[in-house]
Amino acid sequence: MHKKIKKIKILLAITQGERGGAQEYVLRLASSLPKEQYEVTVACGPDGAEPYNLLKQAQAQSLKTVELKWLRRDILPYQDIRALVELVAFLGRQKFDVTHFVSTKAGVLGRMAARLTLRPAIVYTVQGFVFNELLSPRKKLAYTWVERIGGWLGHYLITVAKNEEEQALKLRIGRSSKIKTIANGIEVAKIPQADLTAEREHWRKHFGLAANAPVIGTIANFYPPKGLPVLIEAAALLKTRLPHARFVVIGDGELRPHLEKLIETHALQEQMILAGKHSEAYKVLPLFDVFALPSIKEGLPFALLEAMTAGLPCVASEIGGIPDVIHPEQTGLLMPPARPEILAEKLVYLLENEAERKRLGQAAREKALNEFDYSIMVSQTEQVYQSLLAKKISKKEQY
Repeated sequence: MHKKIKKIKILLAITQGERGGAQEYVLRLASSLPKEQYEVTVACGPDGAEPYNLLKQAQAQSLKTVELKWLRRDILPYQDIRALVELVAFLGRQKFDVTHFVSTKAGVLGRMAARLTLRPAIVYTVQGFVFNELLSPRKKLAYTWVERIGGWLGHYLITVAKNEEEQALKLRIGRSSKIKTIANGIEVAKIPQADLTAEREHWRKHFGLAANAPVIGTIANFYPPKGLPVLIEAAALLKTRLPHARFVVIGDGELRPHLEKLIETHALQEQMILAGKHSEAYKVLPLFDVFALPSIKEGLPFALLEAMTAGLPCVASEIGGIPDVIHPEQTGLLMPPARPEILAEKLVYLLENEAERKRLGQAAREKALNEFDYSIMVSQTEQVYQSLLAKKISKKEQY
């Protein structure tokens, strides 16, 4: 008789369940780890919304799921204490071999709970440090200390961008022996190329766009870090120079009323389409001539990797992991964050230069295909798990 191999129990937990890059990361990693070797559970707070909900997506992949009733994105001390108690009880019952947390709130509370229950391997992936957002100096310092304390509690920190690994070292969030940059990865084979005529015409009809209208597009949740007001301000600057240009934003979120008001203020109702959420937003990419990502804070955005894989020329903010993939004038164009006039200038340049659009789009596609397939991300993360489990981690071990 063959001895049954005991599977390694993995918890992948994140604060929110609604669609975003961090949720894509969790789902892709959870569904790709070898099922004969790992038993994976996906957990998140009750914030998922249709048409995308992380737990439902995980269940569709035959993964175990748990809703953490008290885990929320907002800082609410009483509720956060209840979330910590809930996590401690859950981890105490389940006896995971690896606890892997993603996003700030889940990362802090999760690592505290994992320490209290003596988990042997505690991993945290940061998809962009919160203190890199436009915050007051006091809030930046507070979030820095939150990440530093979390670093002391965990056993390993994964960043998705080299400059954030450097930040973590500089700010004493982790030691070099316990930090690794692992780039996000996507399923490159499923991304349609941007020059597919049938798909392009389908989406033009869907959104009621004229056949000759150049289209600037983006995919983003309507949250402050995504910098969507910058895109609207850029659209206002383009209105006189390229009046036929149209902007399509795939996504939704808490800033919708503010964005709608800004569009009305600039009289951009014809130019700007807030298209809402799409469960498979990457399928809309063939509609776009140029992809714009004016974020204020990022890790390594999945939407950008998908746009590059589709062969789109991209203009993106020079922050987070974006400079790791967009090399200026080679695989795309970079801009300083919160500078709509520079974004407008670069969009005009691309829309008026078809040859340059094609050159940058092709170079972007080649880089994405060669370097950012999800299999690389999964393999490198699995190596982190195995290296931690191979060690006997003492109860007092710190970063």
